[in-house]
Amino acid sequence: MAITAADWGRRVEITTTTTVATLSGFVGLITEANLPSEIWTLAINGGGDLRVCENSDGSNQLPLQVVSFVTGTSKATLWTRFGSFATGQSLWLFYDKAGEVKPSFGSTFGRDAVWADYLAAFNLNEDVNTTADGYVDSTGNGYDGTGVSMSLPSVTANFGTAQDFDGSGDLIQIPELLTDAMGTNNTFVMSAWVNLDNTSGNQAVIGASRSFRRSYFIEAQTSDYIAMVGVSNNTDETAASGGATASQWQLLHSVWDSSTLSLYVDGSLLDSVTSSTVLRTTNSRPTAIGSVSGQSGNEGDFLDGQVHSVRFSNGVAGWSANKIATEESNQSAPASFWTTGTPENTVSGGIVIVPASIASAESFGSPTITTGVVLISPVAIATQESVGSPVISTGAVVITPTAIPSLESVGAPIVTTQGITIQPVAIATEEAVGAPTLVTGIVITLPTGIPSEEVVGDPVVQLILQIVYPNGIPSEQFVGRPTVLGGASIVIPVDSRQTWNAVATYLRKLVFEGQDNDVITAWFRSEGLEEGAYNDLWNKYLLQRGFLDGTLTDKYAAWRRNIPTALFDNGVLTCSGTLSCEEIIPCGE
Repeated sequence: MAITAADWGRRVEITTTTTVATLSGFVGLITEANLPSEIWTLAINGGGDLRVCENSDGSNQLPLQVVSFVTGTSKATLWTRFGSFATGQSLWLFYDKAGEVKPSFGSTFGRDAVWADYLAAFNLNEDVNTTADGYVDSTGNGYDGTGVSMSLPSVTANFGTAQDFDGSGDLIQIPELLTDAMGTNNTFVMSAWVNLDNTSGNQAVIGASRSFRRSYFIEAQTSDYIAMVGVSNNTDETAASGGATASQWQLLHSVWDSSTLSLYVDGSLLDSVTSSTVLRTTNSRPTAIGSVSGQSGNEGDFLDGQVHSVRFSNGVAGWSANKIATEESNQSAPASFWTTGTPENTVSGGIVIVPASIASAESFGSPTITTGVVLISPVAIATQESVGSPVISTGAVVITPTAIPSLESVGAPIVTTQGITIQPVAIATEEAVGAPTLVTGIVITLPTGIPSEEVVGDPVVQLILQIVYPNGIPSEQFVGRPTVLGGASIVIPVDSRQTWNAVATYLRKLVFEGQDNDVITAWFRSEGLEEGAYNDLWNKYLLQRGFLDGTLTDKYAAWRRNIPTALFDNGVLTCSGTLSCEEIIPCGE
């Protein structure tokens, strides 16, 4: 499969620096450390326009999961799957295409396809919650996890974010079907990134057990990491030999191939044992992250530390010591695992026009620029000069005239793609920049000064964000009548305000994804609210919208109905004031 490369404005090649034997089904990590700086101004926030292909012409497209891509913070976590991965492997990342959205989860190149070789995969980048199925299984197999007593907020990890466990009863419960599925082949691979707050006592990273009959777990026991499989007659098979370190991110792999149990720490084999037994699957029970068991009443060995990127595979096909080592190398140091090339246009060409000066009565003509990055920077244009009517159809465009004397005309340029910055230092009396039409990209207009009766035109901004920062506009100045068709603010319709779930459902129809609290929190951040607790963000938002009176419940109830908070008492509409209940809504609602 392929994309039409010319539909995207820019591309960049990312190549591995690692020497490795050919691996099957390797899932590679790309972070902000591997991305060019320009991508944060050219790509869509959220990564809707990001595509990955093996070739520069857009052929051999690869599946991609965009866990996070935040242009405001220049942070990204991307996963892509290679059918075959070897020394010198490269990919081409395409970006800069307005109006694009991520492929659907179940599509050929969507999220689920990245984890096609896994039973369950958890990024654990969600905000803290105890919502049923609040921790998403990225495979699409439906093993979403439920938080139990989870109370600590998510934290920044070695890459992306992680869940923080307090060591006193919190865990994430994964449905018991996982235990049954893990035993189908009597083989499995489990992995997780963990950062222990301390090495005291027994602390389970992953576990499944019931009444001391354990199926499998990975656990820290003082200075040791332990991997175990449970078999009939309560037999435990263990691999252990040190390696547990506090306040340090470590990657753990437990591999059971039906005869040998192996434990890897940071990509290296720590220990292994052999056995002829069969993995116990009877009396199946939930698997837990952060505890030795997800079975109610049998939890214990609670984790005091942080965990992210938990993976389960119900088979060992394609797994080798080399693949585990390559995973660790990629995920522990993505900046050195990949080298990033120079970004380029998806079509050939590149034009830079920088006239120093154009004398009287000179004509620059009517150039048509169709490809490449275009920079027009005239230092000065004397009286009666005309640059013509250039048409710029692709590439990033920067127009920076230093000065344009009386009666000069830059023409009526049409800019159709890329980000555009117009920064005139000064435009003398009766000058006209024309009537530019800006249809895509982020547009920033920063005039230092515009003398009397100047006209910048009537710009139309159709997409993304428009920021206008005039330093000063003297008397009778006219900036035009900009039309803004898109923007950063999202207004929730009244009929979608009835519950927090309804709010989240409406936001999912736009650009957000995830569970309810994640979606609503992301919406608040897009509204410019600072980081904070969930209820604090709600309170800040409602205050900004003019709902000033009463408790948070009063404000939220008023916002739901779009009526003044003064008429509410703890979320219940009262009949006080100048209006009767019947004039607004039946009493008691």
